Amino acid sequence: LSTLTQSLSEGEVYTTTFLQGLDELAIIAVLKNRYPKSFKYLMSCWAETEAARYKRWCASCSKCARIYLYLVANGIDPIKEAGYKDNMFQFGFERLYNVFGQKAEGVGFDSFGLNYDQQVLAFYLAYLRGNRDPLVKKFRDSDAFTVAKSRFHALLDDCYGLDEENLTPPQWKSKIDHIFKAVLGSVKREFLKLHADHENE
Repeated sequence: LSTLTQSLSEGEVYTTTFLQGLDELAIIAVLKNRYPKSFKYLMSCWAETEAARYKRWCASCSKCARIYLYLVANGIDPIKEAGYKDNMFQFGFERLYNVFGQKAEGVGFDSFGLNYDQQVLAFYLAYLRGNRDPLVKKFRDSDAFTVAKSRFHALLDDCYGLDEENLTPPQWKSKIDHIFKAVLGSVKREFLKLHADHENE
């Protein structure tokens, strides 16, 4: 979009996003807190495959799997609130995730294993929220669960933190950062309590 905008304006106008400093897990948390009804409009992939002929989420790519996982981690029901037709925590979908011993299938950045830490944390959060679907149970019995538990605080700070970025116009940056920090602070406190409760079981 930015390339198109700059081409049409001879480089005088560009398009950016206020979400540059947030990981996807954090973006979903902000949407849940500020715009909870937005998930019924959300999409992940282009949904151009045969698998997506009659549904908004193809459920056959790693991006649909990743967003499904991140929604559950943040306490959002992907089927009721976001319009998924498939439970992507059933056996058969593990090939689309990075936490089960191999890189996710597909052509997105998941296929390079680049979001392993986010997925480890997200599966752990899904478990802490009480989800016991087959792939969450499989995760619970894997080495990745131990990684999530031992690195929980660092993963939480990394995935739900606000990274440095220089794209947001300076006249808006402090106000936008204030919103993000307030939301993410609240979310992190919720997750810390879930973790502490689990540790005390």
